[in-house]
Amino acid sequence: MRGLSLVGWYHSHPFGHALPSLQDIDAQMDYQLKLQGSNNSFQPCLALICGPYYHGNQGSESKISPFWVMPPPEVSCGGGDGPTPCKSCAHWPL
Repeated sequence: MRGLSLVGWYHSHPFGHALPSLQDIDAQMDYQLKLQGSNNSFQPCLALICGPYYHGNQGSESKISPFWVMPPPEVSCGGGDGPTPCKSCAHWPL
């Protein structure tokens, strides 16, 4: 759609912690690489994970954890037909 930009994505860990798993970090890195500009800069892309039914939640509140990832400066990611697996650094909470 024209005029729209991806600013983030979300999903839930219904009965678990609202913390990013390795799969979540990989998915976030994939989004960040897709948003990489021609000058190799990264555009903001926010990930949210909701843990609505985790037994450790206080009362009936859902926990929501925002996070984003960036590759370390010494690691080169991307190129070719898709993202190249790389070690990344997750940042949360925001």
